[in-house]
Amino acid sequence: MTTANVSAINNYIDGIIHRLDSTGYKPLSTPIGGKMKPANDNSGDLLLGASAIAGHLGITPRQTYRLIYDGLLPHFKLGGFIAARRSSLTKWLEEQEVAA
Repeated sequence: MTTANVSAINNYIDGIIHRLDSTGYKPLSTPIGGKMKPANDNSGDLLLGASAIAGHLGITPRQTYRLIYDGLLPHFKLGGFIAARRSSLTKWLEEQEVAA
């Protein structure tokens, strides 16, 4: 992922946070021991971008796009980016292995 992409994502998130702050929204997370506890258990499970997904699967980004285009790879869109969960991809790989 390029620096421009990371910057664009950070700006997008900052805009969302600003809009939420203006509505009086309070996050569900609470500080514990000086650190924020995530409101979910997705830490480390999210892969953002075809390159990250490809790296996890051991294939090229082009092959990743092809699998997505053919409707074979579990994925979703997140802010205009292709994303997938490691756990979903692992389950999908196991299913492909059994079917082979």
